[in-house]
Amino acid sequence: MKIEDIIDKMSKSYLDRIVKGYAPILEKDEEGYRKQIRDNIDDFFSDKEKIRERLSNYIKSSKKPHQTSLLLTFVLKTLIASHQYSLKYEDLVDKVVKAETEIINNSEKKEYFKHLDKKSLEIFETILSAAFEDNYISEDELYLIRKVRKTIGFQENDQYLLQAKLKSFPKDNNTPHTHNEINQCIIDLQKYGIVFYCNRLEDEDHLCVIPEELVDGVKSFLGIDLTAEKYRLLLKNLSKEELQDILESINIKFYDKKENIIDRLVVTGITASEALDVLTTNRLSEICKKLNIKTSGSKNDKINRIIKYYDGLINVEVEDTEDKRKVYYDFFEQLAKRDLQNLLGKNIIKQERDIDLAFEEATKYIFEEKLNYKVIDQEGTEHSDGCLKFQNGDLLLWDNKSLNDEKYTFPNSHLKQFKRYIRDVSNKGGRVSCFLIIVPDFEESAKDNALKLKYESGSDTDISIISAENLKMIAEEWTKNKDKNEFNLQVFNTTGLLTREETKNRMKLFL
Repeated sequence: MKIEDIIDKMSKSYLDRIVKGYAPILEKDEEGYRKQIRDNIDDFFSDKEKIRERLSNYIKSSKKPHQTSLLLTFVLKTLIASHQYSLKYEDLVDKVVKAETEIINNSEKKEYFKHLDKKSLEIFETILSAAFEDNYISEDELYLIRKVRKTIGFQENDQYLLQAKLKSFPKDNNTPHTHNEINQCIIDLQKYGIVFYCNRLEDEDHLCVIPEELVDGVKSFLGIDLTAEKYRLLLKNLSKEELQDILESINIKFYDKKENIIDRLVVTGITASEALDVLTTNRLSEICKKLNIKTSGSKNDKINRIIKYYDGLINVEVEDTEDKRKVYYDFFEQLAKRDLQNLLGKNIIKQERDIDLAFEEATKYIFEEKLNYKVIDQEGTEHSDGCLKFQNGDLLLWDNKSLNDEKYTFPNSHLKQFKRYIRDVSNKGGRVSCFLIIVPDFEESAKDNALKLKYESGSDTDISIISAENLKMIAEEWTKNKDKNEFNLQVFNTTGLLTREETKNRMKLFL
């Protein structure tokens, strides 16, 4: 979820919490708060350095910097690994406690320490034991511990396990954080503009969310190259023998089913880049070729490309369903953008030529299953991608135009094409009230040919251009509306660009 969508689902008190955390209050009403947040998305909220600065300042301001650092790490890692970087509040709290408890339990198993060099283990254990002697670790001690850990080649998870062995994880006597402590951390992360709290979701529980614009900055702060879901996807595409080689590179011998080996590997804390570095250069080239990305360059170049590929995959689980259109709907924006990385990477399509049909089918799914309209069959092959009927008998035609990393400009060839479609209807005695063009995004200049086509249509047809993202937003919002039986197509019946703001305004007007 993006900040613009999130803040629409937040009440004044939670907007106030976000704004007060970073700037003087300029306007005191809800819309004023939203505007103030929107105006600072690029310069403040999504800036990587400012994200790092805010999180660092939060840790420094704490009376117990080590515990604060540890707890915020677990909260943020849990959210980053979740679908759409969001979780219900109760689920977030439970997952943090579960993750801490799992480390405590694993610390009692010798197998989780076998891969560590005994001498290094003794040295690091001594340092940790001394640091935790007074149940307080200062910022300087925390810096020293991290430096020593990296020098001896231990993972962060190794440190957690060792602390638990010393009865000092996450707190004294291996006591997990309480719900109140986790709740306070979530509140603090709101005040620092990192976690947003959506409390106005219809028919849903309240959600804690890291906005999409902040994800890269948070991951950079945490030292994560891939989230757990994407890391597992990468590992699934390696052989069982390769996974065992990666474990053996950190002195872990583990023989089991592939799925269990992946679980063990993830638990160790070894990063994706460290795991891939175990593979040969030739093997990395093979993986690059399979992913249809550049195969040349140094070993590090190939590793970075592979990680970038998996990092670019969206956090959407592909469901088993008899209606394939539902899967296409889940990847609606990716179909519009011809995003082969996600479409092929998640097995949504088999080849590039499948995109256009899948895009059309997903749009039909929106109108039929989400907005409850019957799509009208059109005769012949020379017609728009879809047709609906207004209450007065006039028609809405739509056409899908997918583009590869481009914004729609409304070329003259499309103007001629759409004019034929509109006039064909007129010649048969009908009238097209609205022609809707669905695209990945659009240039402001596209409005010119929209106005020109309205004039040249011969039937005063409104020509509206909407992004796939905004059409899907309409579908999602309408689906939550249980009180109304019929969606009003007048939302689309205008000439020009249906921006997010314009779309929301028309929804308020007609729904």
